[in-house]
Amino acid sequence: MLGRGSAEYGWLSFFWYTVGMDIEVFTTPYEEAVNTGLVMGEDHQVIEDGMWINHIRRETGRKDLFVYYHKLTEKFILAHWIYPPWEVDKPVCLELTTMDLPPDKGGWIPTPLVKLRCRDTDPAEKLMEKRIQERNAATKTDRSERLERRTSMVDHLKKKGQYEIASSLAHSNVNYSDSQIKEDLINAGKGRVITSA
Repeated sequence: MLGRGSAEYGWLSFFWYTVGMDIEVFTTPYEEAVNTGLVMGEDHQVIEDGMWINHIRRETGRKDLFVYYHKLTEKFILAHWIYPPWEVDKPVCLELTTMDLPPDKGGWIPTPLVKLRCRDTDPAEKLMEKRIQERNAATKTDRSERLERRTSMVDHLKKKGQYEIASSLAHSNVNYSDSQIKEDLINAGKGRVITSA
């Protein structure tokens, strides 16, 4: 039962019972794409390159464009590779637009319309994405720096023989800054008489 254990291990059980958990689950962009259902499966049949798709690639400057036939919907789809089959086991693509007929047999879409569908992300969106990435990187850096500071403070306390405070600090789930660590140590030491031999 959680929170119970022998007297020898009682503090460890108490620790796991009382400490709040801070869990972060990280997935790769590929795993995220696979989990959102963008994987090419048996119902998707990539169409051999024809005149229309080669023309569209030249006009848009995008070499990742291709056409596939969807067996369930019986539509021809213009898509672009996110994770192409020559890089991963489960290829992932993003559908841009659909056609009722093969593009080389009358189902083509006007070039200006395809250019609109294939244009780059809006600059404001790119800027926001960049800011989010920078913020996430700064958060990770800050977290690792705080952990490093706490670890060095724990080592310092152990060298001074203050094992109880060091253990408390090591098992704390609080994110300490230098000033917080100093303040907590001062408060922990209040009322204690420390003598040296």
